[in-house]
Amino acid sequence: MTLFQSAEFWVGLAFVMVLCLALYPLCKWLSAWGEKQANLVRNRLDEANALKVKAEKLAKQYEQAYQKRTQERQHLIQEADKEIQFLKTDALQQSHDRMQRKQQEVAIRLKMIEENGRQDIKRKMLKQVVNKTKTLLKANRNALADNPETLTDQVCQALDEYQPILHP
Repeated sequence: MTLFQSAEFWVGLAFVMVLCLALYPLCKWLSAWGEKQANLVRNRLDEANALKVKAEKLAKQYEQAYQKRTQERQHLIQEADKEIQFLKTDALQQSHDRMQRKQQEVAIRLKMIEENGRQDIKRKMLKQVVNKTKTLLKANRNALADNPETLTDQVCQALDEYQPILHP
């Protein structure tokens, strides 16, 4: 009982009661502040989860679009390769056809040149035969004037001699 009569006891008890009364609103305020902070963290986590889900959806869409683009690109590359092969084949065929036409044209030109040369040689040989015959006839005119048959025989003989040259 002496404990209850001492002033220190009542001062200590009053101090503890004041402290308890002061701590109650403080604890209530700290609890409310903790709840707010927990709600903020939960909201941030929910936003982060929502963003994560949205990002995953976008990633799937991107992957699908990228996969489609890759498939389209491969398809376009295959089409381009086919077109290149067709163009190469076509170019080679056209080149081959041109070469054949050129070879045919060259062969025709060579034949024409050969034929023209042959004709030219024939004309020159014929002209030489005729000139030689005229020269021989003029030289032997007086001697052969008496016998025209001999003259005709000599002309025929000269033509027979040059016949293989004139006709191939």
